[in-house]
Amino acid sequence: MMRALFLVLVTLAAAPSMADVLPYKATLRAETTVTPNWAHNGDGLTPDQVNALVADAKGIELRFDLSRYVGRNVRIHMVLPPSLKGLRGSTGFRAEWRTRGRFIPGSIVPGNRTLVFQGVVTAKEMTEIFDFTLHLDGRYFHGGLGFDPVFEIESIGP
Repeated sequence: MMRALFLVLVTLAAAPSMADVLPYKATLRAETTVTPNWAHNGDGLTPDQVNALVADAKGIELRFDLSRYVGRNVRIHMVLPPSLKGLRGSTGFRAEWRTRGRFIPGSIVPGNRTLVFQGVVTAKEMTEIFDFTLHLDGRYFHGGLGFDPVFEIESIGP
């Protein structure tokens, strides 16, 4: 009986922590117009290239409320649902970003989760500026794209 209890406790201690949704506020640091442009033009292109639209959204400031995590070592992930407003299906979209602070640059597609920060939280609020490049396949795009990622946070130790 004691051995079974010990095994349960060891299993629970080794299990990854559950992630919480992290509240944030987004603001534009300057006037930003997001207009898709054709990524390719010319002859001899594949269907994926012919239908490729690219749009830049620069200077998106995200402010994260980290007050519950000050002093803790955490991971923050960006999460996209499997389907986005303005897209037919879960394919035909990829977002890439660069950052201007402590967050990690990267990319994400619908239905995935990508690490954007790992480290010790030192303040109640963290601000990061993202420069996004959105890649769309015009065959799946039907207007009014809703790119609204969710951020999840999990403690990974003391």
